[in-house]
Amino acid sequence: MDVDGYPDVLGKRVVGAWTWLPNYNIGVATELDASEAFAPLHRARAGFGALAALSGLVAIYGFVSSRPRRRDVVETERLGCTSWSSSRDAAL
Repeated sequence: MDVDGYPDVLGKRVVGAWTWLPNYNIGVATELDASEAFAPLHRARAGFGALAALSGLVAIYGFVSSRPRRRDVVETERLGCTSWSSSRDAAL
């Protein structure tokens, strides 16, 4: 099996597999265009890339949107309140 690819008689890049059949005293070989053989891999790679980008955007959004709440928590702790409910009660 050659998954690295090689040029076929027309010069196109192909991947191939072959085996010897001793019972029949012949060899069997098959070739497939490399682009066709690796198309599912390229689609999966693009999908994982999109998923990673989306995960990164969600993480950035979570970090940015939590900054104001963290400031409120720090201010609440500075005022000596132990929880959000006690700071809300103190404000009333």
